[in-house]
Amino acid sequence: MTVGGTVPRLLQILAFGWLVRLFTGKSMRIVALKPNRDLDSVRDLFVKGKLVCVLDGPHSMKDAPGLLRRFGEGEHCGKIVIHAAGLSAPD
Repeated sequence: MTVGGTVPRLLQILAFGWLVRLFTGKSMRIVALKPNRDLDSVRDLFVKGKLVCVLDGPHSMKDAPGLLRRFGEGEHCGKIVIHAAGLSAPD
């Protein structure tokens, strides 16, 4: 799993991550990612209609377990969208 965080939180992971591994057996690592490049050209393609975003949803929160299973099996198409504000998807 990859998540972001503040610099102090990342430093905590760096300093104390070994304790988590000692007690849980789970490993935590810090990965430095480079900022996205060429976003202007991607935006231009989207504005011109040459790039289409593929979304799977929105789905309700109650469908999340099945959606995560589908995602794990690679059966989804595009980004899965779950409407988290309530238990039902918006109209």
